[in-house]
Amino acid sequence: MGRLQPGHSAPQRSASKKWKTKGGDVKALFALVFLLAASNPVCAAFYSGVELKRLMAAGEAVGQGKVGADQVNAGIYLGYLAGIAESFQGIYYCPASSINLHKMVAVVANYLMDNPDKLDQSAQTLVVRALGLAYPCSRTPQERGVPEAREAH
Repeated sequence: MGRLQPGHSAPQRSASKKWKTKGGDVKALFALVFLLAASNPVCAAFYSGVELKRLMAAGEAVGQGKVGADQVNAGIYLGYLAGIAESFQGIYYCPASSINLHKMVAVVANYLMDNPDKLDQSAQTLVVRALGLAYPCSRTPQERGVPEAREAH
């Protein structure tokens, strides 16, 4: 294939051809993937407490500047905590406006270290519980119109 000359455009592919591949129709591939996914049991929790603690260890190693620390898992840990924290703030925990991610990381780390018997629970449950204990709301979730929390396994 040569380069395009000024004033010439690339040949257009028809809409019907853009989803076709050498191996067949992409729609058939999507259907196969869907059927395979539907045949496997689904778990509501992405991470368990054990996995969260492993990610936490990576975060601590990076924070301490250890050579060879797993920066990817450290980033996953911080992103996971930030996502859970922002999703449930004002619902299941009510921090002061001065709260920051560094303080939340410390709260969750202390909770995980103090409660090794709870690491079989979902990471989401543990993070929300840790933040809820550290930053309780003045009114109960029911008083604020929040539905009762369910345990994810």
